[in-house]
Amino acid sequence: MSQFYDAKSPRFSYREKRLFVEDVCVDDLTARYGSPLYVYSQGAILDSLHGYQKGLEGVSRLIAFAVKANGSLAILHRLAQEGAGADLTSGGELALALRSGIPAERMVFSGVGKTDPEIKAALDAGILMFNIESAPELDRVAHLAKEGGKIAPVAIRVNPNIDPKTHPKISTGLKGHKFGVPVEQARRLYKRAAEMESVRVRGIAAHIGSSLMDTSPLLQALDLLLDLRRELQREGMEISHLDLGGGLGIQYEAQAPETPSEYAQKLRERIREEGLTLIVEPGRSMVG
Repeated sequence: MSQFYDAKSPRFSYREKRLFVEDVCVDDLTARYGSPLYVYSQGAILDSLHGYQKGLEGVSRLIAFAVKANGSLAILHRLAQEGAGADLTSGGELALALRSGIPAERMVFSGVGKTDPEIKAALDAGILMFNIESAPELDRVAHLAKEGGKIAPVAIRVNPNIDPKTHPKISTGLKGHKFGVPVEQARRLYKRAAEMESVRVRGIAAHIGSSLMDTSPLLQALDLLLDLRRELQREGMEISHLDLGGGLGIQYEAQAPETPSEYAQKLRERIREEGLTLIVEPGRSMVG
């Protein structure tokens, strides 16, 4: 634990050279439970969640925690109690989220590797929507929904070709990356999805990267998605949800990222007149 954490988060502090998480001494915990030991601060996690919620106060929103960041049932259950949803990337994460008490209608299924059993399980659970990564995936989701007598709610994950200004290994929103589809292709895919009997177009999605210290690329991506939504609505498609993904960075040493509340307030200013539900998918910024 570096000195910077002491200044940044009052939930973690040193007292007479002993590390405390909130008012609990870590030495006492390791003496009781042994080491290595994972210790989380409920206060710090809820501070972050409430920051997103407060920053987006007054607009329709869903804070869908990225379960891949931490699958602890205790943490997921507490987040469920506070109104959070779940961003899923696997069937295992779906099972964890359901078991923790997060309602399926507050879940979004993202990722490029969805299997048929995972898609079927999500359809059966009744999740809010699938973030579709490609034309073949759209066809597969539509087929499985029709086969099961269901309607699959979907968003197309758009690759906005925006540099997130983060580490190249965790950048996902540029043209050469495997995630999502280019805007031009997304337009065609939306028209195709709108004609499918077993698919309901619900949203637009994007996720450009992780550990962003500068939120301006995220705001740029949001503006692009809003423009695309307006274009699709002019063509008769009702887009009720916009999923901006996650990506807000955290302080490891001397970095000074925006707080969840500061970032969320910037999002609110851009969407307050749009009449949609904004989804954000924080992970690291809540449990890192």
